[in-house]
Amino acid sequence: MREVPCANCGAAPVHHYPTASYAPFLLDRVFGIQPESLGERLGAADLARTQRATLWLFRCILGCFPLGRRFLGYRGRARTILAACPECGFLGPAAELAETDIGNLYRDYRSPGYNADRIRYEPEYAALAPVIGRHGQEVRERLSHVDGFLGPILDCEGIRTVLDWGGGDGSFIPVRLRNRAVTVLDLCEDARPPSPYRFTATLAPGEGFDYIQLCHVLEHLRYPRKELEGILCHLNPGGYLYLEVPYERTPEDLEGLRRGDPRVHHLIHEHLNLYDETSLAALGRSLGLRLEACARVKLECGYASVQTVSAVFQVAGRLGTRAE
Repeated sequence: MREVPCANCGAAPVHHYPTASYAPFLLDRVFGIQPESLGERLGAADLARTQRATLWLFRCILGCFPLGRRFLGYRGRARTILAACPECGFLGPAAELAETDIGNLYRDYRSPGYNADRIRYEPEYAALAPVIGRHGQEVRERLSHVDGFLGPILDCEGIRTVLDWGGGDGSFIPVRLRNRAVTVLDLCEDARPPSPYRFTATLAPGEGFDYIQLCHVLEHLRYPRKELEGILCHLNPGGYLYLEVPYERTPEDLEGLRRGDPRVHHLIHEHLNLYDETSLAALGRSLGLRLEACARVKLECGYASVQTVSAVFQVAGRLGTRAE
């Protein structure tokens, strides 16, 4: 493959390894490819009558056991190339994905239609769909973390305008900033409860904010640095940028993926990218921001224990001024 810069920090060249694959759900949504399950393939086999009867009995017996049902439900994956940055450690797909492709994947994110499509390929997601991002304990844990993390750093008195980029219904606005002029930018137009926040799908040129956050957004973006560069046009001088991403693999797995270890594999699903503290800090620094703090924490979300990586940056200048 041709040499390309890192989609996260801009360093070049990245390393390419054949250690990733697209999940069946992504294949369907993005490329319109619907992989057959083993059970479907066995049922469609062109066999003699006695062989079909034997296969039918075999499928019935397997279907009586949880492991057998998982075997019959298995769907093939499509191998692809993983890009690993030797500078910042960022990991993501090497293949070009157009905005329309990403739009197909997230067009109705976590709506009933999205959940139904995903459950079709991943029946176990049915238990998560109603609670992920909504469970009361998750909301409390995440808000407690972000308020504690930002408290010693932010000049809260100087922050007057807040932007939650990709913020859904605005549930994760820091409590200490909720009485400011808050804008939530999100493409999803699901019904929202009454709120004092302003919701929009676009921002006006020159519109500025003292505090911008992207919580659990960067892992979905094919070109996070390019996207963030555009977002920073809306950050006022002296303003703060807060980034939060999931930490989804062990340090050993991440190191193996960066080396191209064939024993370690990255399944590209709704999350395209893998981050850690180093790669998240490098993203902001590569765009000229000053890193104020970066940390990884474990959160108890009620339905699962998860880890997240948080970083807060500040842009040069003084709050309360706006460049012309």
